[in-house]
Amino acid sequence: MTRRWPFWALLATAAFGVFAALLMTWHHEQHLAGQAVGELLGCTESASVSCDAVNTSAWSEVLGVPTATWAIATYVLVAVLAVLGLRGARGAPAVLFAIGCATTAFSGWLFYVAKSEVGFLCAWCVRMYAVNLATAVLAFLAARPRRPDARLVGIAAGVFVAAAAVAIAGQRIYRHSLGPEAEPEPATPVLAAERVPPPPEPTPLTRDPEGDAPARAIAGRTEDGAPATLAIAPADAWKGTASARVTVVEFADFQCGYCRRASGELARVHAAYADRALFVFKHYPLDPACNPGAKNRKHEYACAAAFAGVCAHRQGKFWPLHDALFANQKDLASAASLRRRAGDVGLDLAAFDACLADPAVADQVRADGQAGRGMAIHGTPRIFVDGVLQKPNAVALARAIELALGADDAEAAARARAFALTPP
Repeated sequence: MTRRWPFWALLATAAFGVFAALLMTWHHEQHLAGQAVGELLGCTESASVSCDAVNTSAWSEVLGVPTATWAIATYVLVAVLAVLGLRGARGAPAVLFAIGCATTAFSGWLFYVAKSEVGFLCAWCVRMYAVNLATAVLAFLAARPRRPDARLVGIAAGVFVAAAAVAIAGQRIYRHSLGPEAEPEPATPVLAAERVPPPPEPTPLTRDPEGDAPARAIAGRTEDGAPATLAIAPADAWKGTASARVTVVEFADFQCGYCRRASGELARVHAAYADRALFVFKHYPLDPACNPGAKNRKHEYACAAAFAGVCAHRQGKFWPLHDALFANQKDLASAASLRRRAGDVGLDLAAFDACLADPAVADQVRADGQAGRGMAIHGTPRIFVDGVLQKPNAVALARAIELALGADDAEAAARARAFALTPP
């Protein structure tokens, strides 16, 4: 016996799932483009909940496509199968039940990753997990699952491929629209929390500032909120003002796309606050081969790029190579490509080659990784202002710096808003 009401419920559930997946795709792309969206509606930030952290983590894409975009195609397929079930397709409950079970199992894995790797839960992700579980339950209630015919399976596969193609095309078009080639936004004033003007291309320094980074021990908090001390070592790459009382520390990975975006945000912040803040870079390649803080190997070329950064710093040209590596992020796969970038920024290549063979270089990268581990960071980029983790966008960083410089909440918000509306 087949019940009709579960199919109607599946239609409503799938519609909600499409909405949630569209919202999370939009959120993912906004952050990837370095745009500020404020606190996401329906996802109040707390010590255990952060849609920003989860939906911008290294785990938020599958095959280079946001996980939420794949979910759009899945929920469209669920809706189509629900309609076929209402029209009498006897095999529809079985296919729906299989989809529900598979996506629920995937949800369990994502939940584990969010808790163990990222350290936060995403409220909208949890809602989609509930949609996946509801799909399995409602399909089971519609009728006892039976083996579907091959024709229905073929139809389901075709619908999914078509829906995925449309969803991914839309996502790519939207991502392209957020890039530097997008038309300028209207000059209508908006709140600072609503958007950040597209970050400028980083302007390379000819040489690093003279001297070692000032040794500091900053009392702050880990990404999980526990008290911790963030140490600045003399060998750290830095820029800005060495005597400044405000310290901005970035943990980044040269193979991380979000780090590339954050570098543009930080370049803009540095241009505005170089005379009032110290900016420090620490290597955090997402590969346990050189980083004790990384649990899994996500970026196979990141260690070599970090070593190249250390060697560039020894020649006083970390920041030029930093900009060159991010600008050519898709060309990090070989020693020859790294050497080419080193030559492009004027490094002595013989000294560069000798430096890469020095075991102390890997030790320095591991020390940075250990520092990140001490701050319990779960991914990259992670940017701390006076030891407190901030969102990697220019307005949030400007506001945090203003507060650290002594402004009250209202003054900091007003100055950050003025900063947001100032042309790059």
